[in-house]
This record gives sequence, C-alpha cells and structure tokens, in this order.
Amino acid sequence: CGSVRIPAACCGVYGMKPTFGAISTSGVIPLAKSFDTVGWFARDAALLRQAGLVLLDGAAGAMAANADDLDDFGADKENGGVAVPRPAAGRMMARSSPAARGKAQVTEREPHAPSKFLIAQDLVGSCEPAEDSHALLEVAKVSTSKLLGATNVAMVKVENFLLRQVPELQAFNVRKRGGGEEEDRAGAAASVAGSAVDAAMAVGRRKILFEAAEALEAFYKRADKRKIGAAAKQHLDMSLAFKEKALEESTVQEMATQAMQTLGDALNDALSYGKVLVLPTLSLPPAKRGAAPEWMDCWREKAFRLTALASVAGLPQVTMPLGVDKMGAPVSLSLIGARNADLLLLDTAHAMSRVAPEAFAQCMQKDSGTLRKERVERSKEQGNRAFRDGEFYEAVQFYSQAVGANNGAATDPVLYSNRAMAYLKLGNFQEAERDCSQALEIDPSNVKALLRRGTARAYLARFREALDDFNKVLLVEPNNARATQEMARIKEAFSTPKVN
Repeated sequence: CGSVRIPAACCGVYGMKPTFGAISTSGVIPLAKSFDTVGWFARDAALLRQAGLVLLDGAAGAMAANADDLDDFGADKENGGVAVPRPAAGRMMARSSPAARGKAQVTEREPHAPSKFLIAQDLVGSCEPAEDSHALLEVAKVSTSKLLGATNVAMVKVENFLLRQVPELQAFNVRKRGGGEEEDRAGAAASVAGSAVDAAMAVGRRKILFEAAEALEAFYKRADKRKIGAAAKQHLDMSLAFKEKALEESTVQEMATQAMQTLGDALNDALSYGKVLVLPTLSLPPAKRGAAPEWMDCWREKAFRLTALASVAGLPQVTMPLGVDKMGAPVSLSLIGARNADLLLLDTAHAMSRVAPEAFAQCMQKDSGTLRKERVERSKEQGNRAFRDGEFYEAVQFYSQAVGANNGAATDPVLYSNRAMAYLKLGNFQEAERDCSQALEIDPSNVKALLRRGTARAYLARFREALDDFNKVLLVEPNNARATQEMARIKEAFSTPKVN
C-alpha cells in the first residue's frame, strides 16, 4: 500500500497508482488481492501521462502532439496565460479495440479538466514540519485557483466526511490498552490516536495482513527461513498470526470488508463528476538513511495513514513533486479522483506541473527571521510534548527540526540541552554529551547542560570528567542537590574500603 506513491514522494519524481483493476495484474506475484495494482514512475508529468495513455484501458498509444506541446490546452489569459485544460463536458475520449491495444497507435484527444478541487485541509495541516504544512496549503490554494478559479476550489476536512459517511469505521477507532500498546476496538494493531482517518488505516491493515497471509502462506511454509530477511520474516509471521486470529473472529473481518466497501463508495461518490481531492503524499519529510528503527516504524505508520485512503477505496492517485524544502528534503502533493478517473488525474497533474512547483518555490523564498523563529518554537514545543509523553525518539526528531530550522546552528542552548536529555533516556550517551557540549559553548554556565553532560560522561565511564562537570554546577549553584548526590555516588564507588 503506497509502494509507488511513497517512493515517488521520497525521490522527487512523479508516481501513479491507477484505479484498482484498471490495469491487468496478470503475471504479477500477488500480495494483497484487494489492493494489488500496477503503477509507474516518471521524471515529469508529460511522460507520466504518455505512459498512462498506453497502459490504461480506453486509451490507445501516445498523444498526437508532442508531450510538451500545449496546443491541446485552452490558454486562460485571466489566469496569467497558464495553459488550462478545456472543460470535460461533452468530450469524446479516444478508445481502441482490444486488437489495437499495445500498438503505437496515435490518437487525437483533448485533455480532461476537473470540475472542482477539494483541498484536504486537515490532512495538509497534519504535516510536519509546520513550514512544509503551510507551504503545501499555500501551493494547493494558489495552483488550483490559477487553474480553475477560486470559486471552484473548496477546503474540506476528510475526518468530518468519514465520520458522517462511513459509520462502520467507529468499530475500528484506536484505543489504548492497559500496557500502553494500542489496538482498534475490533482487536487490530494500530499505532496512532483514534480518529476516522486512523480507523480507515486500521481497516486497510486488517485486510492487507489477511490477504498477504493467504497469498504467501504456502510459499513461506516450504521456504528456507534462513534465506529470508529478518524484516520480511517478521512481517510474514505477523500476517500469519493475524490470519489465524481473524479466522476465529470472522464477524470482525466481515465488518472490516463492509467498512472498506462503504468508504470506497462514499469517497467515489464525493469525487464524482470530475472533482479532485488535493492532499499531501507524506505527513513527514522522507526518512533519512540510517534512521533509528523505532523512528522508521513511526514514519511508515504516518505515511500509510495518508496512502491508505485511496488504497482502501480503490481510487486512482497521482503523486507530483513540488521541489525541496529548507532542509533539502523533497516535498510533494497528491491528487485523488473517482474510480476510472485516471486520465483526468494525469491531465490535471500535467496542468498543475506548470504552476505548482513555481508556487512552492515562491513560498520557500518568503522565509524570514520571524517565520524561522516561529518554526523553532513550534518544533521545540512539539519536542517537549513528545518528551512528556515518553516518546523520546520523536522528541529527538522534533528538537532536531528546531535546530535545523535555524540553518543547522541553533543559538538557544535549551534546544541542545533538551535533546541531550532525550538522548539520555534512549541510552545514547555519546550524542547526549555532544549536545551538552554544544549548549555549553553557547552558555558555559548552563546548569542543566552541565548536569546532563556529567551524567552522560559517568555512563561512559569517564568519571574524572563527570566530576569536573558536577563541580562546575556547584560553583554556580552551591546547594544543587543533584550535583552533590552524583559526586558522592562516584566518589563512593571509587573509595578505598577501610580495613578493621
């Protein structure tokens, strides 16, 4: 689920997930039969559309005009001369006979245009960092308004829509279990706070786990387990265990199937008559190579949360790159349409590729000292909240975003000191010491940084340096109990026992 859209977003290229069943999966090794689709990548929107015209049923070959030729668009002078597709009403779409499909047949066709854009305000607002979220919302508003006019652009909240239209999802809302682990009310593992969007993700996960077990169980039983990677083995074991549990709770699995059906029909109806939903592809920047496994699990969960909507509903989705943010990470938007509106999405992505990247670049250029300070404070507060909740990996990420928002050189020692404390909780003592040293370069008398560096050095068995840090604390605060206790503990551990 998302095996085209997510890599496309991470690599800054275009990616297309077609309507479920629009392209034959004959010859494809199955994974989850209700989700398996054949998608494709392209370096630009024109090539993505050309590939779609060849691959999708109901379209034959490539376009007659060159991919970059705009003769098939109606130029809208009121929108600054931007090439905009002509309205779709009354248009005939070129079709080919089965015998003609696959041949290099050139067919004249006019591109489709959406009737209305719906911007998923709540999903865009969930993106991090906040700077990217603001930029995505601005780009979505500017580019869609430029193509269709502001009167044909609406802000929507997907969460509210799902709550009203898909009541079956209430059975799959996430709740906390006693030990802090989370599950939906029907028993499926999940990892984020309960909401209708999260419930849709939980429903999709149930179906994928069950169908993956069905597809791969026979292979897995006869395979040499030593030749299967640890991560793949873990996922296969989890799928098989879930299938066994689901067979015992067949009613719950039927509920999940019904929820998928209702969700798919509701979204399809909402996007009928040429409407297009605009949403982010990822809610977090692409994960960095070498990221901690726990952080990668969190990142995958949040990515699946967004891609699950089109996957569960069987709807087409296009991922289109916008550019890179201040940290050099690719940023993208996605478009979702009704079933079999694949060509509409490809045409719309092609038209938006003329305006969206430019709008994104302008958003990035608007950055100022005030905005940068706001981003630092916002990320810092998110880090503090994550730390209070015991989510130390996320706290490190948020503090790192705050440091990076100031061009990688924070002037606030608290950011380094707080991140050091999160590192201490994770047992990463070298990173903790490094951050404390950074904080002390800014403020040599920062008591918290001295205490935390002393603690890190003690764990690293560098006791003399730890004592030096605790001594410096007592020079600033002679009555600091923590420093006194730590010094006494170290001295007691290395004192020579008296002989009676």
